[in-house]
Formats: sequence, C-alpha cells, structure tokens
Amino acid sequence: MMRRALVMVALWLVGCGAPKAAKECRPADCDDGNVCTSDVCTEGECAYTDLPIDLTPEGLCSIGTCDPVLGVQRRAVSTDDANACTVDACDPRAGVSHTPVPVDDGDPLTTDACDPATGTITHRCSDTVTSILPRNPGADAGAYPAPGWYSDDTRANGSVAVDRTLGAPAGFGCTSAMLTTGASTTPGPSADKAQLISFAKAGVELSSITTIGYWSLRSSTSTGGPIIALSLNVSITGPSVPTGFATLVFEPYRQSGGPSAIQLDVWQRWNATATTPGDGLWWTNRIANGPAPGTPGSQSNPQPWAAFQALYPGAKVLGYGFNVGSANPSMVVGGDGLVFGDVTTDF
Repeated sequence: MMRRALVMVALWLVGCGAPKAAKECRPADCDDGNVCTSDVCTEGECAYTDLPIDLTPEGLCSIGTCDPVLGVQRRAVSTDDANACTVDACDPRAGVSHTPVPVDDGDPLTTDACDPATGTITHRCSDTVTSILPRNPGADAGAYPAPGWYSDDTRANGSVAVDRTLGAPAGFGCTSAMLTTGASTTPGPSADKAQLISFAKAGVELSSITTIGYWSLRSSTSTGGPIIALSLNVSITGPSVPTGFATLVFEPYRQSGGPSAIQLDVWQRWNATATTPGDGLWWTNRIANGPAPGTPGSQSNPQPWAAFQALYPGAKVLGYGFNVGSANPSMVVGGDGLVFGDVTTDF
C-alpha cells in the first residue's frame, strides 16, 4: 500500500512540473564591456541602460558623446558662421551668438557697411557728382556739351562748389551743391549770379518731362532778400518758343506756402511738377511781367508745368539745373537730390 502511494506522488510531480530554482545574476554575468551603460539583472535577465551625459560648466557650448571604452567625451560646439563681420561666441546658458561688429562712424551722412567675406569696413558716400566743369559758351547757341555739370552763367563774385559745407538731405550722401553770390558789384546786383546746369537732357521733348523736384537749403549766413531760396531753371528751344530760346523758372516762394515756407538751415523738398492748387508753378522770362496777377506765365502770375508744355508745343530741353541771382547778392544756398524726368542727381 505504501509503495502505491509513493508511486502516485511521483506521478503527480511529473505531471504538474516541479518548482524551478530562481536565476541569480552577478555583475560579471551582465557586464557588456561598455562603460556607457548601466548593467543590471532584473528577474534573472541582464538589462542595459545608456548612462546620461551630464552637463558640464560648458553647458550649451559643448556636445557630449560617450565612447564605450573611454567614457564621456566632449567637444566644443562650432561658433563660426563664416561671416567676418560678426564676433562669434558661446555662453553656457544662451548658447552660440554672432554679434555684428560695430561699423557706425558717427557720421549720419555716410552709409556704413562690412564685407562678410573679408571683414573690411567701409563708410561710403552715395554722391555721384564730385566736380564742376566751367561754363560752356556754346551751349546757348545749341552746341550740346559733353555730360557733366557746368557752372555755366556764374558771374562776378558768384561761386559753385560740391562739398560738405551744408551737409546733405537724408539719403543723399555726404555732400551737396553750394551756390553763393557776393555783395553787389558794379554795375549792380545782377552782376552776381551762380548756376549749376546739366545738358544731359538736351534735345529731349519738353512734353516728355513730367517729374521734376529737388531739395534746397537756405543758409542762415545769407543776408540777401528773405524770400530767396534756390530756384530751378530749365532752358528750352524750338520754333514755338519766342526768339527760339526761353528759360522756365521755378521759385519756392511762389508756391502755395509763400515766403513763410522758406526755412533757414533746413533741407526742404520741392515738387516742381505738383498739381495741387498753388504748387508746381513756373514762370518764363519770355512773358512780360506786370502788376499782379500779370500775364499768365509771367513772374507775377506763375503757372503749372503743364501749361508751358501746352504753350510751347514741340519745344525741346536745352539745359536744366540750379540758379541763384541775379539781383540777389549775399546768398548761400544748397541743392541736392535733383530729379528731372527719369534722372536723379546726388551732388
């Protein structure tokens, strides 16, 4: 009977399976030879976890990697942006920065720049006219001179220069044209006059010019008439023009703002082809002047630009530019940014 019981117990053990012994892990059993992992045994199985790469004082300025043999390795991040006009640096908290090198020379009239390839800093003036040519006597006779700007009908103590004396309006470089007249001279104040004229548009149809404007400045050193500022002259030729030649004149004080609009030591912009009432008004020396309002187109009754295009059909431009005088001694005025048709001149 005893034997039969023992046999039955044995059969039960075989059928149900005997309890298994738990696995045991030792460090040596799970060591994968990689110092970049933590080696542990969980429920009898080896498990491997990448070790974190801790930040160092370099913070965002270094990149950390782990070598299985050497452990954590660090290399500095690259700060070079391939721009010679920046100072490249790295801060542990903020990371990489590229600070532009200072280029401002403190002169508001220059355009300051840095060449990113070489790091060369420049302070450029945009002025395109740097010299004045003497009067060309043949111009009034229709002999068109070479391109350039001429002092033309500058008389006696009048002078013309391009320099920094009066500065320049914003966006027009470092220099400007300066026209001066001296004190009255014999036989009278008309002996002083200053002009700056271009013949680059000689032969162009007057009707094709629809945009004219310029900047002017009246210096407080002027002691001449208080209403005088830099005027604009356009000389024209053609069969419809009396005697074949006329000068069209734009004067700031003749515009809607009147004499009070002229300020001292301030660059002012004049739109000589404005169509607003009282603006963009011209007169010509070929229409006799008289008591105001006078004949339309005379100095006492100036008219819009379009009126002269209609009055002189087929007329052609000879020269255009700045004028001060005659009969206006002791003046110091500046001009710049002259727009005539499709040409803008930066003195």
